[in-house]
Amino acid sequence: MNDRTELLLGDFESFVRMAFRDENDGEELGNEPYLTYVCSWLAEATNDGARFVLNMPPRHLKTFLGSVCLSAWLLARNPAEKIIIVTYGEQLARDIAYRVRKILQSSWYKKFFPTRLADDRTRVDDFATTAGGGVYAVSVEGSIIGRGATIIIFDDPLNMDDAGNLEQIENVNQRFHTAIMSRLNNPRTGRVVIIAHRLHQSDLSGNVLASGCWQHIVLPFIAPRDQNYGRIWHRKKGELLRPDAFSEVEINRIKTAINPDYEALYQQFLGESHSIRISRDQFGNFTIAPFDAPIIISVDPGHRPGPEHSFTVMQAWAPVGNEFFLLDQWRAQTDAGEASGVLYKATVNCQAAAVLIEWSGYGQTLAHDLQRRSRKAILIPTDRRSKTARLLHHIDVIQSGQIRLPQGAHWREAYEHEFEQFPHGAFDDQVDATTQFLDFMQKRPPLKKPPQRCIGIKRNSRFGISADESARLFTSRAYMGGGSNSQMRRIFPEQPEQHD
Repeated sequence: MNDRTELLLGDFESFVRMAFRDENDGEELGNEPYLTYVCSWLAEATNDGARFVLNMPPRHLKTFLGSVCLSAWLLARNPAEKIIIVTYGEQLARDIAYRVRKILQSSWYKKFFPTRLADDRTRVDDFATTAGGGVYAVSVEGSIIGRGATIIIFDDPLNMDDAGNLEQIENVNQRFHTAIMSRLNNPRTGRVVIIAHRLHQSDLSGNVLASGCWQHIVLPFIAPRDQNYGRIWHRKKGELLRPDAFSEVEINRIKTAINPDYEALYQQFLGESHSIRISRDQFGNFTIAPFDAPIIISVDPGHRPGPEHSFTVMQAWAPVGNEFFLLDQWRAQTDAGEASGVLYKATVNCQAAAVLIEWSGYGQTLAHDLQRRSRKAILIPTDRRSKTARLLHHIDVIQSGQIRLPQGAHWREAYEHEFEQFPHGAFDDQVDATTQFLDFMQKRPPLKKPPQRCIGIKRNSRFGISADESARLFTSRAYMGGGSNSQMRRIFPEQPEQHD
């Protein structure tokens, strides 16, 4: 064995740099410290019983390092290595296997290592070596019956489109623990590497890490604090993994425009929002709301009608001390014309003390139409923080029950569901309208109480409300705008129910 071969077999990073140079027509791999750190950890996958989870943001070579190069390197060290590569889709599985096989077929690999491909098993996603080892690449739903492995590499268990799909998340987790893990030839000495960016608190990474038996290599896009990574690297707060690869404009785009959320996909739940956990039982209830509190309407505008587009959400809030009553909500995938008419009627109906409209979508049109009709609106600039960061700023308000919802409101189920799914659900417009209102209230704006809006409600034996008490009544029947017990109309016009 010559010195170069010995170096490549003993130093995984040297192998990675050689493979990168060959795959990229002579271009050299960068010298970012995280590359050395990740390579040092992945080299430990040669140890019996190794269990690793590698979490990194997109476009940082995690698949190249942890699936492509690791597989080729292990076969260079041991041509009899049996590798199963699993990923969320068939095409990705084939692409990874193709890249591994291409390294094994390269002139530099043949020059330094004796590992050779067998002639009788040559499929892109299922190839063997002459020593009896090989690679089998398959989707998570694909067949692995009869396949055995000395190491399993699970690369991207979930498609990003399934970030909020709890059923699919559970299906993947269940299949991993049953069908996939059963493929290890020796459960004690077999090794497993999971490579992924985080998509949900309960995704496969989160699921296995909860056992406490896995090594965790986790690198957020931007460092949330100063941290030492062994003796290899000291990373300062705010430092990017690849400082030369992302401009400030691109970083802002990533933080505000991506779905699923930046804090999961890029920060791996190590940023400011890792503690977000919202359940519906954290919201308070009410049946009678204060009649003399100022009302603020918060609007998260849509862009255009159609089921594939975001909702326009309008919320009517009444702040009372440290509590916030969400009196009514209107939500539709509609155009600016309909939204403008609804907003004007609601503003007049409740004599709103303030109307907050985000400067996005057709928000400017809504504000202009309202002002043309002698009603003032406050245009709120688009917040450049991530949606999760904005919500986290008010997490204590929610978790302490300071947000109170009307009992029996037809929109309440969708509202609570969106908060429980956030930031991985299909929509987040209700969350955005709520955080916009809470941001506004944090500034302690002076608000005028509206003129008395409620007519006297005669004493009713069911509710016990007298004219002297003059309060706004919310019940399951009255809130839906019907029933003899209600003498108040809703703040927003009624609308057909819309489902996500």
